Amino acid sequence: STTKTIAVGVIPAVPGTPSVHASGPSNKPVVTVSWSAVAGASSYTVEETDPGSSVGDTFYSGPNTSASSIIFATGSVKFRVKACNATGCSGWSGYGSVTLQSDFGLTAPAEASSVQGGAQ
Repeated sequence: STTKTIAVGVIPAVPGTPSVHASGPSNKPVVTVSWSAVAGASSYTVEETDPGSSVGDTFYSGPNTSASSIIFATGSVKFRVKACNATGCSGWSGYGSVTLQSDFGLTAPAEASSVQGGAQ
C-alpha cells in the first residue's frame, strides 16, 4: 500500500470592515483620512467622492491606516474604506466627510489687459 501526504493550507477569512474618519481645517485644502486597522487585512482602499459627484475615485490604496492629500474642492468631500487580503475585500465602510471652503485663502491673478516689452 502507498501512503500519500497532502498539505492543507488555511485560507484566511475576508477581513472585517474598517471605520473611517476624515479631518482637515476648512480653510486649507489638506485633508487627512484615517481608518481603523482590521485583523487579517494586508491592504486598504480609500475612495473619495467630491461634492456634487456620485462617482468615487481612489484616494489611497496600500497597507497604511492613514493618508493625506491636497484637495481643491468646495463643499463636503466624502471618504469610505474597505480592507483587503489574499482572499478578498470587506464591504465598504460608511462615509466620513470633511467640508472645505472654496478659496482656501488663495487669489487668482488678475487677467492681463496688455503685454509690453518682450522680443521684437
